[in-house]
Amino acid sequence: MPRNRQKDYAIRSSGNEPVSIADYRQVPWQQTYRKMTYDFRRWLYVGRPELDEQGNAKSGSSSQLTHAGRDIMVEALRDAVWHMPARSEETKKVYCQCGLTTWFEYLDCRDAAGQPVYELENLSSDVIWGYIRWLRDAKEADTSSGRLGYRTAMTLYSQTKAVLTYLVRQDALPDGLFPRNPFPNSQRAVIGHEPYPKKVMAALMSALYKDIQGLRAGTLRISDTQTLTVYLMAIAARTGRNPTPLVELTRDAVKQHPIKPDRLGLLITYKRRGYKASIQAFATQKQIGDIVAMPMDALTLFQEVISLTEPLVPEMPKGLRNRLWIYRQTGSGRGAKDRMDVLNQHKYFMAARSIIKRHGLLDEDGTPLQLTISRLRKTFAQRIWQLTGGDIAAVSTQLGNTPSVAGRSYVAVSPEMEADFRRLGHLMHADWAGKLDDVVLIAELARETGIPAEQLKSIAVGDNNTGVGRCTDPRHGEKAPGDGTLCTRWVECFQCRNQLIMESDLYRLFSFYFLLLKERNFISLQRWDELYGKIINIIDHEIISPNLRTKDHPKGCFDPYRVQKYRAEAEVNPHPMWQDRTILGRGYSESERT
Repeated sequence: MPRNRQKDYAIRSSGNEPVSIADYRQVPWQQTYRKMTYDFRRWLYVGRPELDEQGNAKSGSSSQLTHAGRDIMVEALRDAVWHMPARSEETKKVYCQCGLTTWFEYLDCRDAAGQPVYELENLSSDVIWGYIRWLRDAKEADTSSGRLGYRTAMTLYSQTKAVLTYLVRQDALPDGLFPRNPFPNSQRAVIGHEPYPKKVMAALMSALYKDIQGLRAGTLRISDTQTLTVYLMAIAARTGRNPTPLVELTRDAVKQHPIKPDRLGLLITYKRRGYKASIQAFATQKQIGDIVAMPMDALTLFQEVISLTEPLVPEMPKGLRNRLWIYRQTGSGRGAKDRMDVLNQHKYFMAARSIIKRHGLLDEDGTPLQLTISRLRKTFAQRIWQLTGGDIAAVSTQLGNTPSVAGRSYVAVSPEMEADFRRLGHLMHADWAGKLDDVVLIAELARETGIPAEQLKSIAVGDNNTGVGRCTDPRHGEKAPGDGTLCTRWVECFQCRNQLIMESDLYRLFSFYFLLLKERNFISLQRWDELYGKIINIIDHEIISPNLRTKDHPKGCFDPYRVQKYRAEAEVNPHPMWQDRTILGRGYSESERT
């Protein structure tokens, strides 16, 4: 039997030799995001000098190329920006333009001070803290103080940290490099978007739907970007979604509601935020960023946009054919006419101005209205808060945030809410200030709160004390029986605008608080949540925490030492009124007891 010939793997002809793919994997030194090109080679040198295409100093430039000796670090950060997943071009542009530019400026300052940082291995928590202090106290800025604002410094740090965190995840940098909260109370330095007032929001929605009716009837002729922006703003107002997920909606973003397909649809949007999506990629349901039960009118608007843009889909580049907000450019600029494009934040912001101008929409102060999706989202959150009676969990569910984020960032204090709590705040302040005998102060409080001066004094000396605080009108107040008898529905005080809390009431309040906590041992968790859960939350997060007097909040109404003292005493030796759980049954109305 002939023996099998051994296979020969030798290359017999030229031109078939294997080639290295290393060059194809090489990250480019020049990266372009949003039409802006960033040359990472410039950060190889001190001062970020201008370079030509070959990486040499530009002819005619007075900058001298002084090598900074940090080649490996620059290459690592270059690769990090290029490979970072789930990042939009706009985000990467900001990382390069702001975060990294500021970071290398800091390294240049360290180099000039004789404390250079060349390698990734040299990055320690001390270097990061030095960067934070430099941003807060030393970096020059074009401001009245000559330094960065607190919030601006925090933003630049966050942008730098985002890129360095990628290297931590790649094990190129150690864990524990970044401090937990280097910019405490930064939220207090922010004046965020306010919800639209009711009258302004009503006028805006009327204008949007008037435009939509005109577009449907063919009587309103506006550009494609303006048409899409009208629909975008209407859907934003109805769904409360974030700007980027809305702008990046896909054509298959709406699904049938499994229970009520004739009334509701499911709107699916995606958040491209950091590494959260990739970490949760194992659970398929977590890959859907937000699912919102969408009212039918918003569903109709979505389907109309689908119909309007359907003829353009075959002409779109393959990667953009599934996008919702597509249009054909009709401008006269070079290469602009007849080019297919998608709506982005800049374009819809410019188009929104035409809506304001067309309808003459004004804000409360009489200035032209600023129409933004972020402010529509705030308004949506405020409306859900009001409809649910202040249920932050329901607000966070609708917004797709955690309760803490929803409460901190989206539920602002409306004038109505401020009016409800105004009496509480002024009287607590008067109590700890110890000036209730001051005639001028009493007159001022009476004017601001609408409570007669004599009644204020009666409240202060304890004539209107309740089991959990004090009451402005215990016989005819909001929760009073209405027949002139004293109100004893103490559990309902926390939903009554007549309730007052002074510092001297905290012992009774905490005694009541701990009795409610003990009640969890006697009734079901669900029943406890229904009866007492919100009260505990109000005491912790609306009465005590926001009103502590601290260094950062010197006008707080409660001395932290006294709060802790009353709390500890109430837990061990509660007020006689709240020692027996049977008293709880007397603090409800008849409907609540059943």
